Amino acid sequence: MSTSGKYCLWYPPNWYHIYSGGPDPQPQFESDEGFANQNSQRLDTGVVLDVEVGGQSGDRCTGVYVNSARTVYRTDQISFAGSPSTRYVLQASGSSTLFMSVVDVMKESTCYHVEFMSYSLDILNTTLATDDQIVSTFSYLS
Repeated sequence: MSTSGKYCLWYPPNWYHIYSGGPDPQPQFESDEGFANQNSQRLDTGVVLDVEVGGQSGDRCTGVYVNSARTVYRTDQISFAGSPSTRYVLQASGSSTLFMSVVDVMKESTCYHVEFMSYSLDILNTTLATDDQIVSTFSYLS
């Protein structure tokens, strides 16, 4: 079995793995996953974390979100899997209500796209420190 694309990340115990309904005792994943800071996917009162794993061609590592964003509010240098990366806080294209914090990283031929989403820029901004901690724990599994 190939381990390409497998990863591990840690998230706070009060966050939820959307697909299992609670904290995951083995936070090792090999595909797209979703997490939230409340036991729902309500973007109006919380933040949802979406991790997407894909190939280099035609996916989000091409910068499509950043390049087509309605507004980029800020860029910050952060750590992703121990390497420097850039986090963008933006308003999604075509949306007056979807705000995102986005990090894209290429490792070999695999794109790791991490986005935190909320309908409130204020809520998204208050979770950035936690979001950065989650992203900093990301590790590639071989």
